Amino acid sequence: MFRPTMRRIASVVFASAVLAGGLAAGTAAAAMRDPGITRTVENITVEKTVETRYGGTWDVFVPAGEVVRTDNRFWVTEGPERLFTRITDHGPDGFTYVPGSATLRIVRADYTSELIPIAPSVGSGTVSVVAPGAGWSIPSRGSIIFSAEYRAPLNAPNGTESDSGVTFDVAGHEGSLGWDRMGLNFIIGSPPVLPEPGRGSSELGFGS
Repeated sequence: MFRPTMRRIASVVFASAVLAGGLAAGTAAAAMRDPGITRTVENITVEKTVETRYGGTWDVFVPAGEVVRTDNRFWVTEGPERLFTRITDHGPDGFTYVPGSATLRIVRADYTSELIPIAPSVGSGTVSVVAPGAGWSIPSRGSIIFSAEYRAPLNAPNGTESDSGVTFDVAGHEGSLGWDRMGLNFIIGSPPVLPEPGRGSSELGFGS
C-alpha cells in the first residue's frame, strides 16, 4: 500500500549542506553516491543500491512513470563457501518489473565478471531466479550481483513512499534469508526543492 511521507526530508537537506557548505571534496563525492543500504546475515553481506539520476540522498526519488535499476550485491564476509540457490528481489509497492531486465553477474576478485544465463520468474511485486544444480558459488573475494529494473506507477501522488528488499536461499540453510523490506525507500517525485542561501528548511517542497 502506498503511504505519503515527508519525514525523510532531512537527509536531502544534509546532502545539500555537504555540497553547498564547503566541506571536503571527498566527503561531497561520497554524498553523491547512489542510494543504498547494507546488511549482513549468516556471514553474508548484502548491499542493495539503486541507480538513479538523483544522487546525494538516502532515499530513492523516482518521478512517476520513470524506470530505475536495483542492484543486489552479495559477498561472504568470512567462513566457508556459500552456494546461492535462489534470489528474490522485492520491488516497492506499485512499481512494475520491466520484462527482460533481470541479470545475474558473478564478479571475481580481479573485477572481471561473467553474465550468467537466467530465467526469472515474476510474482506480485517480486522477481526471482533459481540456480541450476547445486547453486551459484561466490568466488573468493568476489561477489554475485542480481539486478532488475522497475517502472514507477503513473497514478501515485508525489511524496508516496514504499520500502523494498531482497531475500535469498543458500544450500545447507533451512528457509530463506534476507529482508522483504530492508529500509531502502522509494519516493515518487523528484527531490524537494532546496532552500536558497539564507532561507529556512520549512520552505522545502517536493519537485514536480
